[in-house]
Amino acid sequence: MPSASVSNSILTSVQSIITNLGLSIGGSLINVQVRKLPKEAETVDPLPLIAIVRDEKGEATEFWTFLETDIKYPVDVVLIASNNNDNVGNLDAYQTIMQTIRLTFAKLATVTPMMPPTVYDLDILEGTFIDRAAVSDKYDYLEFRLMFSSNEFIGR
Repeated sequence: MPSASVSNSILTSVQSIITNLGLSIGGSLINVQVRKLPKEAETVDPLPLIAIVRDEKGEATEFWTFLETDIKYPVDVVLIASNNNDNVGNLDAYQTIMQTIRLTFAKLATVTPMMPPTVYDLDILEGTFIDRAAVSDKYDYLEFRLMFSSNEFIGR
């Protein structure tokens, strides 16, 4: 039995890749954490925070053969920052950070040594994945989704 799930290995790999970028705002490094939900833990997380989150719908499985599956692992990358109801401040800085992350993963776009060996493909999906009506006006949220494809042997 594997020591860690493919899903968790992908999440921690994404966290490591983004952390290694050394992203900062105003000279302060941005906190990068794996979370269950795209939200900060106010008493623990300094803001801004980049939350690496497994999509709430989970993985999608397609059977290739009786012994192999193709599994899609959606991972949301969410920048969370306090804004005190300011919808203009730091807009360019936040966009630049998200662009840097997107370009980093666009360059990877295939397997890297930091990914589980079953991962063979990576796509970047743009769009809104967070229900903005359910988030606080005190925070800014910028997000995109990474879709990892993994060929996994199910055996007998």
